[in-house]
Amino acid sequence: MPHFFFQHRRLILLACGAGVSLMGLFAVVHYTSQEKQQFVLLSYEMPGGLHPSAPAAAVVEPEMLPLAERSVTVTLTSDQKDPVTATMSMMDHPEWVIMENGILGSDERVSAVAVQAFLEQEKGSPFPVMRIAQILASGIDAKKVLRATTSGVAKPGYVYDTAAIAQQIAQALMYEQSDLHFTATYSLPFITAISADGQAKQYELLGTGMSDFADSDAGRESNVHKAIEERVNNVIVPAGATFSLIDALDAPITEKKGWKMALGLFGGGAALTVGGGICQSATTVYRAALLSGLPIVEKRNHSLFVDHYEFYGVGLDATVFPGFHDVRYKNDTGDDLLMQAYTEGVTVYVHFYGRNDGRTAYLDGPYFARSKNRPKELRALSTYEIGWVRTVTAADGTTKVQPLIATYSKPVWYSIFKKYDGADGMALMTSLKVVVK
Repeated sequence: MPHFFFQHRRLILLACGAGVSLMGLFAVVHYTSQEKQQFVLLSYEMPGGLHPSAPAAAVVEPEMLPLAERSVTVTLTSDQKDPVTATMSMMDHPEWVIMENGILGSDERVSAVAVQAFLEQEKGSPFPVMRIAQILASGIDAKKVLRATTSGVAKPGYVYDTAAIAQQIAQALMYEQSDLHFTATYSLPFITAISADGQAKQYELLGTGMSDFADSDAGRESNVHKAIEERVNNVIVPAGATFSLIDALDAPITEKKGWKMALGLFGGGAALTVGGGICQSATTVYRAALLSGLPIVEKRNHSLFVDHYEFYGVGLDATVFPGFHDVRYKNDTGDDLLMQAYTEGVTVYVHFYGRNDGRTAYLDGPYFARSKNRPKELRALSTYEIGWVRTVTAADGTTKVQPLIATYSKPVWYSIFKKYDGADGMALMTSLKVVVK
């Protein structure tokens, strides 16, 4: 009796007896497994009236796309975040292909190890993993700014078995499975350290400021990266101390120190200046301090409303100009505070880590001159202004309410009022979506 099976897309016939020929073979197949995408031979006919005494079974794979043309759409769901969907194509990831030797020769396979490396990369993963960091050492620089040396940058992200999910993605691509779903927990990061007495210490995420620097020219983009990644990242603010951005930036700002020429705002106008764009760090640090519930000691908004600071807190921008304007806040948490800062794409992130004393911060806004539901804590606004109200609630329930008003030298664009009036301020601080309250 002949037997059939498929291996690596090759039909194999094992014949028992004599006079068996494959010429003119006709097969009837039945689909049995979506996961393996295989077919089972139910009946067949052979020339010359030759028929076996019992039906033979064969596993036959369907016609499949070349491996290089396959893709799978992966959806991650989480209770903490909206679903995230990403299409993973072999055309975009030819490095995932490996050659595997078998009894019938070499064949192309998808490397689960390569897929796992893609999922775990720090930048570019569609499902970024949560990362923690450790303080390894600290020291004071020439400006008397305390700085940490860390094992890396801690980042929020998903917690899941990257090896298992990578294996599922690889198998889906091998068997042309078009969709894959999995769940994960979205978690906030933390920083670890060893205290002076040798005890393990953990710093929690207190607040995050975000800003957008899309459409920056090369000089401005360079200054943003330098300010954020070299000067703000890993600054430690001791308990009771006041942070100064000017000190952290190592003023004066000069080309000799690596700063580039770019547009800056002055007195209602714009002009080329060394370090143009460093206000991106001022705005992002200011927003992080607001959301961490820390006292703002000094802050001034820009003279003009500019779209670089529209997203993640329209009207909550800050400028820095050594000798004139600084961004300062006080660390009143009772313990050291660590700032970590980085960029991803055109987004700037500044995280504050420290001891969680139970306080919470809520930002209500934005409000405009034409807003109808302005809170009583906020005075009447002109068309030159954008207003917010911050409420900080301590662990014992006491509250501090602070109006925040940005006044510009020219009226705020009407399109901004139409876009943001009635929006959920807290949602604006973390998303590009405009959610109505």
